[in-house]
Amino acid sequence: MNSDLSKFKGLGEKRIKSLNSMGIYSSLDLLKLLPKSYIDFTKENKVSELQDGDMAALTLTVEFSPKFARTFAGRTMVICKAKDDTGSIILYWFNQPYMAGKYEEGQIIHAYGRIDTKNGKRLASPIIFLEKPIIVPLYRIKKGISQTLMRKIIAQALTINKEKFEETLPNEIVKKYSLMSYYEAIHELHFPTSAEKIKLARKRLVFEDILLFRIAQRLARQIRMDKSAIALDTNKVLEFMQSRLKFTLTDGQKQVISEVKADIEKPTPMNRLIQGDVGSGKTVIAIYAMLSAGMNGYQTAMLAPTEILANQHYETLKRFVGNESCLLTGSTKKSDKLALYKKIASGEIKYVVGTHALLQEGISFRNLALIVCDEQQRFGVAQRAVLTSRQVENVYPHVLVMSATPIPRTLALVMYGDLDVSILKEMPYGRQKTQTFIVKSNKRISMYEYIEEQAKSGNQAYIVCPQIDSDDEFSTISVIDIFDELKAMLNVPIGILHGKMNAVSKQSTIEDFRNEKIKVLVSTSVIEVGVDIPNANIMVIESANYFGLSQLHQLRGRVGRGNNKSYCFLLSSGDSECERLNVLSKTSDGFEIAQKDLELRGSGEFLGGRQHGESELESVALKADYDTICLAKEVADCELLNYEKLKYKCLKKFGFLKDKNMLN
Repeated sequence: MNSDLSKFKGLGEKRIKSLNSMGIYSSLDLLKLLPKSYIDFTKENKVSELQDGDMAALTLTVEFSPKFARTFAGRTMVICKAKDDTGSIILYWFNQPYMAGKYEEGQIIHAYGRIDTKNGKRLASPIIFLEKPIIVPLYRIKKGISQTLMRKIIAQALTINKEKFEETLPNEIVKKYSLMSYYEAIHELHFPTSAEKIKLARKRLVFEDILLFRIAQRLARQIRMDKSAIALDTNKVLEFMQSRLKFTLTDGQKQVISEVKADIEKPTPMNRLIQGDVGSGKTVIAIYAMLSAGMNGYQTAMLAPTEILANQHYETLKRFVGNESCLLTGSTKKSDKLALYKKIASGEIKYVVGTHALLQEGISFRNLALIVCDEQQRFGVAQRAVLTSRQVENVYPHVLVMSATPIPRTLALVMYGDLDVSILKEMPYGRQKTQTFIVKSNKRISMYEYIEEQAKSGNQAYIVCPQIDSDDEFSTISVIDIFDELKAMLNVPIGILHGKMNAVSKQSTIEDFRNEKIKVLVSTSVIEVGVDIPNANIMVIESANYFGLSQLHQLRGRVGRGNNKSYCFLLSSGDSECERLNVLSKTSDGFEIAQKDLELRGSGEFLGGRQHGESELESVALKADYDTICLAKEVADCELLNYEKLKYKCLKKFGFLKDKNMLN
């Protein structure tokens, strides 16, 4: 890949590698890395007003120069005392020894960071400015790349590319809907002149992304409707499945199965989304569809976002079809993988469950009739298309996708405009409601003592933290910190699980937890999907304010699956977050929670951005204005298919649109 990064001031080989690991290979890639948030010094705080957990922008006078100190746990930190006209505050930094002696007594500094009031008012790992800024962008960064460096190289990228910027929407549309130009929007997001201009810049980029995405959905749907699919005979499939189930289907499951049945009996491709709340029983419907294909002699592929979830689906499927199924993941040995490829190509294996490994070159199917994609929000339309492109001759597979993240209906129509939607809200019989409590920081130790008692009496608990370690900027409580703390505090077996562990270690930890060799599992949100341990009845979420309500609801759904009464404890580092978190204590309806999350955090949190690296939408992670999203959808549906330029822009941007003949 051609790169101009080597010409940038301040970028050496190591820093370029760090940028590459973030998906940045060129100056244009830099400009696409849009800020995650902003520091607004037009709304400064005062020390006397600060509450625990707040993000604060302060103008301070240094009372004593930063110096080394040591914590009770033996860690080294740098501390500095500063004040404004309302009071004093301690600034502290871990793992930043260069901060020692950096500022002098009496010096004016402008600081931004998170407030910690556990031991007096303290500012954790603040960013310091010597000249008072106005609005400063903050980026998702990695080790070796500071916020200051990121702003400098983005400024260089804007200069380099200024003459290359072209307007990306027809002028008629820009004028009609009073949109910023493309260049102005990019410039304002990286170097904002006002909060109002940031909103207008977001509106512009979100409008374009949703517009193109919606047009692409319509084109994809048109392509699909021109294809043929296998009309499956579903006679006796439900009877066969029910004979092997240990529970009775709910009325909701029966209704959605009837909708799937009607789709797959037709010679046109099914393209259906099952949107269900946590624990509503979506997997059973997927099994029904897969059995329908297999019992007709055809193959089916099930795509899951994580090895943990893929393993769980494989074990479930094996109970129905035995050796006719297989599991393909990144951890599958090369020799085993090649042997499975042969069996899949010959049709000997009818049911294939896997992760992204199913998308790799080399795998081919004899007669693929159905694709099931679990946790739809983790995969883009383009990835589904990789599998659907492997149809036999001109036969197109049926597609069933599932999402356990409830989404308000209007927003779902934007995200899943190319799909027919089934809603599954009813819970399986016997599913218990999990009681949810917000735990104050002064009750934290008592809570963990209670968990120890519960673990000794036979129960199990999850402890979820927002990050793996404490080295990141604006660090909060981490898996490693909590694991070390609880190992010293609790006299029960404790395990640890996070994304940096290899797949074998992850699966081994899950099995030890399942078999009760581990009583308390400290984890990141990697357990959000695919972990089903009926004996686990306690969920603790540290720094719950770092998660959205919908994700907290997902995590809570890991408990309440067995016979014991279940609890979810939410610990927030900010008292101001209690009102938001109280939503979870009042309701267990995921769709109601999702609506509240939408109101509080904005549409972009639902539409995904690039945190999973899968979304086709590049800028909607900007907490988009909901009205802008609806407007873009309305425009795309009403008039813009007349613009040939936009059709071909969709073709270029979205890899799942391959058939250009349809545009003639």
